Amino acid sequence: MSYCEATSSLTEDHIHESCEAEKAIHQALENVFKQAANNGEIVVASPRLLAYTFSTVTMIRNKKELINELGGPEKTAQALVDLFWVGISPN
Repeated sequence: MSYCEATSSLTEDHIHESCEAEKAIHQALENVFKQAANNGEIVVASPRLLAYTFSTVTMIRNKKELINELGGPEKTAQALVDLFWVGISPN
């Protein structure tokens, strides 16, 4: 759930600040993915979709059982980055 979706317990100011911060994160990720695509490092049809997908996947931090199964936060983070950069295709 994004901050913009978790509005029931937040003030209007907090909601606005959280939504703006979330937009800024997505924009920063989109810019990084655009640059990587322009440099030929990745192939992506929509850097914006990739930005939203990546930020959603990083919410896995709330899944303690999976994090433990993968060997802790650092290994989980590496597995997520590998999933995005290497993908699911056979090597």
